[in-house]
Amino acid sequence: MIRVVCIFISFILCLSTNGQSENYEYQKDLAFFNATNKWFSAWKLLSEDIYKIEKVRPVEFVFFDDKYVYSTSTITIKNGSLVKGCNLMNLKLKWKKSLHNDTLTLPDNSVIPVNLMSFSAQIPNKNNDSFFVIPLPSYWKKNEITSKELGLENLITGVFIHEFSHSQQMQNFGKKITAFENQYSFNVEFNDDVVQNIFGKDSIYVNFYNKEVEHFYNSIKGYWLDKKILPRA
Repeated sequence: MIRVVCIFISFILCLSTNGQSENYEYQKDLAFFNATNKWFSAWKLLSEDIYKIEKVRPVEFVFFDDKYVYSTSTITIKNGSLVKGCNLMNLKLKWKKSLHNDTLTLPDNSVIPVNLMSFSAQIPNKNNDSFFVIPLPSYWKKNEITSKELGLENLITGVFIHEFSHSQQMQNFGKKITAFENQYSFNVEFNDDVVQNIFGKDSIYVNFYNKEVEHFYNSIKGYWLDKKILPRA
């Protein structure tokens, strides 16, 4: 009788553990899907309503949290398991996920440690296609990133739009900027942070910059109040 009871208890514990594991996996995948859906919807709105562009150049995506990498790249994830993900406008995407074990193999075959980063880069010898890397929101939260002005979710969406836009510019602006970089020397790393790199230690510049940002946020807030998107105090 004791043996039967022990087997029964073991069976119940096993079911409980499996249930918790399945729920954990579900929550991870759901967080990936929701974040991707928000980012892609924001890009679609920006692209169609402002840029008047209805197609996206081919891109391979690499998204990750503290445990998994979610990707459309067969270089980043050779095997892995299929996972429900979003398409982006004309791009029909096949998503997989896999444990990353704190390193990422990128579509250009480089291997980097998992850290807080977001960027686009070209894939060599592949019709000038690009890839895009960004952490999922839970990874930003883990690293205690906040935004008083925007809120974390909107901040990350803004980062996505900014960095993803580079993946769409490599065949036009990208080529011109590369030629410009080869022609001149700036004594700092030449990237989209070049203004910060040059003037970041100039207190007068930083002071004017902060005032401009403050005016910018106040103007947006005023617009939202006028449109009754935000309640008046």
